[in-house]
Amino acid sequence: MIHRHRRGGLLLETLLALGLFVATGSLVLRVMTDCTRAVRRAEGLAGAVDCARSIMAEFDAGLRPIGDLGEGDLGELPPPWDVFRVEARGRRSDFEGLVLAEVGVYDDVDAERPRFVLRQLLPARGADLDALDAAFEDRFDDALGEPFEIEAESDLFGGAAP
Repeated sequence: MIHRHRRGGLLLETLLALGLFVATGSLVLRVMTDCTRAVRRAEGLAGAVDCARSIMAEFDAGLRPIGDLGEGDLGELPPPWDVFRVEARGRRSDFEGLVLAEVGVYDDVDAERPRFVLRQLLPARGADLDALDAAFEDRFDDALGEPFEIEAESDLFGGAAP
């Protein structure tokens, strides 16, 4: 009779160990799946950032005319950025002779919000600033949200601002 009780206990231990092994395996699989998705999202964002920086560098170097900032959609792009839709716009900045250029990179043609927006001051190089201002729309502002502001008398660090 003692021998049967041991066999039942051994079976119970084996089933518990198997259940623990299966649960641990499914947890590891879920973590790996989440990590893979996060890496793909990060790669997509890195591609969007590279695309925006390259387009902005073309404007800065004079390879694209500053006047193209008023046209919005830049059309087809060369690989590897042909998977994105890119819109560029510009307006007169607060600084003499500079244009505030914005490049928004979208995941696809139908995307409403850009994945990444790059803003940079560029030399005007004789561009028609009135035409840029007239064509400027605040499409990217919804994606960026409101800027964070700290009041002058902020108690953020435990005391009044100097």
